[in-house]
Amino acid sequence: ERVETLEPLAPVTDHRDTSFFSSLAQLLNDGKEIRSSETGALVNRENAAPAVFARAPFHLRIPRVGVYESWIPNSDAGWTNWLFDRYGVPHNSLHNADLQAGHLNSRFDVIVLPAQSASGILSGIREGDSATHQRPEFTGGIELSGLYQLSQFVRAGGWLITFDQAGELPISNFPLAVKPLLNGPFSNNGGADAYYCPGSVLRITMEGTDPIAFGM
Repeated sequence: ERVETLEPLAPVTDHRDTSFFSSLAQLLNDGKEIRSSETGALVNRENAAPAVFARAPFHLRIPRVGVYESWIPNSDAGWTNWLFDRYGVPHNSLHNADLQAGHLNSRFDVIVLPAQSASGILSGIREGDSATHQRPEFTGGIELSGLYQLSQFVRAGGWLITFDQAGELPISNFPLAVKPLLNGPFSNNGGADAYYCPGSVLRITMEGTDPIAFGM
C-alpha cells in the first residue's frame, strides 16, 4: 500500500529512550505544562488526572542556557551548539564581554564552557601576537573580571557545566572540595603515564532516583 503522508510520532515519555529529550524539549517549546514523577516519567497537565499531576514533584521548564564562545577557534563549541539545536534546547552564545558584564543569573540558569584550556579561556589570543595577526577586538579572554562573574553566578545558584579540560578553570580557581589526582589533559607535564581515554566505553554507577540522573 502506498503511503502518501506520515503522521508525526507521538511524544516519547520513557526517559530511557534517547528521543525522550527531543520530545520533552518540543513539549516545553510548545508551551505545555510538564512535570516529572519521582521515577522521571513525564506528566502532562493536558492528559493527566489532576491528582496525578499535582503529586508529580518536579516542575519542568525551558532552561536559559548560555554557551561560551572564545575568540580562539573551538570546534567543541560548534558541536555543543549543534547538540542543543538538535535537541531543541534554546541557547545563546556568550563572548568575553558578556561574562564580564555580570548579572548572569538574571539572564541564565546554565552556562556551558566547551572543551578548552583554562589559559585559553582566561587569556585568549594576546593582542599583538605576531603569530596570529588577530584583530584587536577579537583578542583576550574572560580575564579575572569574567572569572569573578562566573564565581558569583555559581554562588547565586547558577549551574556551570564544563567539558573536558575546561574543568581546570573552576577546579583551579574556585574553592571546590575536589582536585585532580592524575596527570591528564589538564597537566602541562602529562607524560606517557597520563590518564587519557578518548573514545573509550566506561562503566559507571548512577543513582537513578536522583533527578539529575533521569535517563541515565
